[in-house]
Amino acid sequence: MASMSTVSKNGSEEHNYNLQSFGRSMGIYAIGTIGVRASSFLLIPLYAHFLPASQYGLLATLLTAIQVMVMVMDVGSGKAITRFAGEHRIGELVGGCLLISIVNSVIVTGVAVLLLTSSVARDGHQSSILPEVILSCIAALSQSLFHNTMSQYRVRNQPFRHLVGSASAGAILYVLSWLLLVILHFGVRSVILSQIVAYSSLAIVAARSLRAEGGIGVSRPVIKRLLRYGLPLVIVLTGPFLTDLASLLYLGRFCSLETVAVYSLGYKIACMAGMFVILPFQTAYEPFVYARIDRPQTPAVIARLLSHLMLCVSFVAFGIAFVGRDLLAIIAPSGYSASYPIILLTLPLIAFSGMSFIGESLLTIRNKPHITGAVVAGVTACAVLTGYWTVRHWGMYGALSMVAMSYIGTALLLMWLGMKTFRIPLERKRLTASACMLVLFLAASFLMSAGKGHISYVVSPFLVAGGVIFVYFGMLNFREREAIRRVIGQARQGLGTAGT
Repeated sequence: MASMSTVSKNGSEEHNYNLQSFGRSMGIYAIGTIGVRASSFLLIPLYAHFLPASQYGLLATLLTAIQVMVMVMDVGSGKAITRFAGEHRIGELVGGCLLISIVNSVIVTGVAVLLLTSSVARDGHQSSILPEVILSCIAALSQSLFHNTMSQYRVRNQPFRHLVGSASAGAILYVLSWLLLVILHFGVRSVILSQIVAYSSLAIVAARSLRAEGGIGVSRPVIKRLLRYGLPLVIVLTGPFLTDLASLLYLGRFCSLETVAVYSLGYKIACMAGMFVILPFQTAYEPFVYARIDRPQTPAVIARLLSHLMLCVSFVAFGIAFVGRDLLAIIAPSGYSASYPIILLTLPLIAFSGMSFIGESLLTIRNKPHITGAVVAGVTACAVLTGYWTVRHWGMYGALSMVAMSYIGTALLLMWLGMKTFRIPLERKRLTASACMLVLFLAASFLMSAGKGHISYVVSPFLVAGGVIFVYFGMLNFREREAIRRVIGQARQGLGTAGT
């Protein structure tokens, strides 16, 4: 009995240590990710004030198209770097991904020129946006090379280097965009040119670092394995972005590029929740979990991570909803006020994107990415086809409905199939409580937005305090509360040491 108690205690301590280690890595990755995304967000006032609404709508469409092209260029092989890092040399994995991206960029560019020039341009002036489309393809290639070379730091568990690279990209992007847009008046092209310079220069720096630490190589067997693993994931990676791109193209066709600008601004602000929570979680999750696949406590760890993720999304979503209306008034002209309802309606979808990622990872653990690809392909196709009708009749809310169909349908199906493949003990009470808190927070934000501004500043702190108390005493167990107190104590000790 004593030995069993000792084993149980050691297992619990290792479980808590793993979660604390994950939290530290996620925090560092979050700073880097937020640095890049924050630079993009800080550019929104420049876009809104120095570009006409129609040009901002065009820019929003091209930036979304760039995200799709980034995923397609490496054919999903970039995800394989973290998955097979323990089986192949990192230089060969990165080198294979770089070669795949460069070769595939030629095909992607040809397709993008044909589709975007005919879909985005109006009144038969397809040639008017051809330079912007070509520059967008080059920007997509530079981003693909940047992400693949930077992945070496994730695999080697060097989050600080990843932080430096990501923050540098954000800083360069902001400075160049400001210079080209505000000073030189390059218009839409200023943003795309800034991306090309920022990401390509840092990709070269990361590639030289990799070469110095072991070299970059190309191996035919490795490339075959990258393609075999990555091809089914292309739809998985591009599915959400394809739905976003289709919604913007539909809005531009049936409404106007000005409507695209209003919708895109609200959608981008809501997606800040993903920037603060989902993206750092994904960055830390993959190397953390895939390195522990064979450990018996891994299913419980994944379930606990999912519960904590949903809690974080609830509080972050409330924060964005709380500041959203005032933020719109600061960063954009009054013509963008209709973006606020889009913010409130988009925020719940961020939680479903986190669920999708967990479901995808459960299938990936059992090497079944083809199932994930089939699910995302089917749901995306249904959403895009349905969206043609909904956007035509309901405008911005029709676009949001097709995006919601994609997020919710993908999340539910992937979690259901993932649980059948690699079962985890879902913490249903915690997940239900997180969902109720999210709904309550957003409903309160909507009601407060209809009243006087000072009401929200009085009520919101009480809502947050009530939520924190409920989580701390009603949802966390003794060990989790003890871990929180220990972290707070260490933070106080660090501040005290710094003060002396």
